[in-house]
Amino acid sequence: MTEELNQGQASDTRMQAFKQQLGSLHENKTTLDALLQELLAWARATKMLLLNNLP
Repeated sequence: MTEELNQGQASDTRMQAFKQQLGSLHENKTTLDALLQELLAWARATKMLLLNNLP
């Protein structure tokens, strides 16, 4: 009985760790998405500046 209880607790702990990792991954993805959008906007602005300054 104690063995089953320990296995259940270990399983719960693993599930909690997995959920925390998923949350971190989601936060990282959100941050990366925002950074990529920022980079894309910067690239578009740079392209327009370069095109407008051509002779």
